[in-house]
Amino acid sequence: MIGVAQELCALGMELRIYTPGDCSAQLSAAGLQRTGCPVIETAYLWPEEHCSSGALFAERSQDAAWLRRWIRRLLLDTVHDEVDGLRALLRDLRPDVLVVDPMYYAAIIAAQCEDLPWVGVSSSLNFVTPKHWKSPLVATIDALDEERKQLFAGYGSCPAFRVCDAVSPWLNVVFTTERYVSSELCADSPAFRVGPTAPVGRRGDEVEFAWDRLDETSSLIYMSLGSQNFSHERVFSCVVSSLSSALESGQVQLVLALHDLIDSDFARALPAGVIALRYAPQLELLKRAALVVSHGGANTVMESLHQGVPLLLIPMVNDQHLQGKFLARSQAGIVLDPANMSEASCKAAIATLLAPNNQYRHNAVEIGRSYRARKGAAESAGLIVEVATRKETLRPRGALK
Repeated sequence: MIGVAQELCALGMELRIYTPGDCSAQLSAAGLQRTGCPVIETAYLWPEEHCSSGALFAERSQDAAWLRRWIRRLLLDTVHDEVDGLRALLRDLRPDVLVVDPMYYAAIIAAQCEDLPWVGVSSSLNFVTPKHWKSPLVATIDALDEERKQLFAGYGSCPAFRVCDAVSPWLNVVFTTERYVSSELCADSPAFRVGPTAPVGRRGDEVEFAWDRLDETSSLIYMSLGSQNFSHERVFSCVVSSLSSALESGQVQLVLALHDLIDSDFARALPAGVIALRYAPQLELLKRAALVVSHGGANTVMESLHQGVPLLLIPMVNDQHLQGKFLARSQAGIVLDPANMSEASCKAAIATLLAPNNQYRHNAVEIGRSYRARKGAAESAGLIVEVATRKETLRPRGALK
C-alpha cells in the first residue's frame, strides 16, 4: 500500500491512513508524514491460544483445526468490536473514497454503513484465483462462507467474495499482469491487473546492509520465510544443507532473512558463504539475486517476478498454496511441499533453477518484462482518483456484474 499512498499524494490528494497497529514510523520514513490516524481501541480479547508469528505460530499453524480458528478470528470475530470506531473515524474524515485491504471486513462494513464508495486493493491474488481451484484456505473459507454472509447481512449489505477478498462494487485492483495471470485463466475476475506495486523512493522499512559482503563472482540466492513463518528452522536448514558443496566452492552465496532465528544456535553455526540477517533490504537484494527461496508470500513473489528472478516456493499456510499454483502454472519457478522436501529434492530444484538458459528463468524474465512495463502503484492511484471524483463503478471487460 505504501507505493499507492505515495502516488495518491503525488496527485495532490489529501490522504489519511488507518492501520490497527501503529505504523507512524514507517509512514514518516516513506515520506507520508501526518497521514496516520490514531489506533482505535477495542474490547475484543484474543484467546490465550492466539499468536501470529514466531515458534508457536510455526508449530500451531501446522494443525489444520487451529489454523481454521485463527483465520476465523482474524476475518470474522474482531469485526463487531471495530465497526463503530471505524464508522466514527469515517464520519470525522468524510473521505471521497475509502481504499481498503479487501480482507478487512470491519472497514468495508463501516464504509457501507456510512454510504461511502470503497475500493479493494489486494496484495494477494485472490481476485484472480479461478473458482475451481482448491486449497486448505479455500476449504476453510468455504466452511465460513455462510457465517460471513450473515455477518455482513447484519449490517444491511453483503458483497460478493473471491476466496477471502470482498469484491467492491466500485473498483478492485490486483498487482499482477496478463502475462502472469491471463484473462483466459480467470475470465470473470472483478479486478484490474495493474502490474506490480513499488514505492516511490523509500518504503520506510529499509535497513542498513554491508553491500561489500556480497561476492560478485558467486550466484546470489536470497531466502526468506516471511514475518510469520520464519521459525521453520528445519526448512532453512534443509536449504543450507543442500547447498553445502556449492557454498564451500564459492559457486553460490546465500542471504537468509531469519527474524528472531538470528539469535538461535542454527544461525550461529551457519557455514561460510551464508549471510544471516534479522531483516533484509529485500527490494535491493532482489536486483542482484539469481534465485529466491520463499514461503510464497504475496509481496515476495510479486517483487521477485518484478525483477525477473525465478523462485523456489515452499508454501506452508493460507494463500501461499494458491501462490504456488500460479507459479507452477507459469513455470517461473518450482514448488516443493515442506512436509516432504528433502536435501536431495531441494538440491535438485536449486540446480535446475540456477542452470544456464533454463526455461524457468526464461519465463521469469518474460514475466519481469511485463511487470516492469507497468506502474502498478501509479495506475492504482489513477483509478482510485477516478472513483473519488466521478463516483462511478470501474470494471475490467468481462468482469462480474
